[in-house]
Amino acid sequence: MEKMVFCQHFQSDGIIDFKINAVNSPIRGSDMFSQMMNHYGENVKSIRGNWMNLEKSATNKNLGIINKLTSQGVSLEEAVTHTWTANQAAKYGFSQLEILLARVKGTPGNYTKVEVLFSKSKNEIIK
Repeated sequence: MEKMVFCQHFQSDGIIDFKINAVNSPIRGSDMFSQMMNHYGENVKSIRGNWMNLEKSATNKNLGIINKLTSQGVSLEEAVTHTWTANQAAKYGFSQLEILLARVKGTPGNYTKVEVLFSKSKNEIIK
């Protein structure tokens, strides 16, 4: 049985929110991400990562990766850089990370919600 979820919301301030679940789908999540980025192009100013309510053991998910790494003593900021979303965003030059601390819930290894923004660095914008 194929399971695929792809939702996106582009805000007027250039922030893109999305949800991709390509488990057992013939379309790869990275392809969905590429289609989204190509569609909005230069209008994208930031990519939001908003991860919540995943099981701690879900190591193939963004929040699962964060919890696995922070339980091993890795900082939250470093753990976020190892997520699928961070890797996809970086392919498009969105490698500057901002953790929205007011929207983070939980403790290292037991986060239930983490929200971040990936933006282009000033050097990448000026090109």
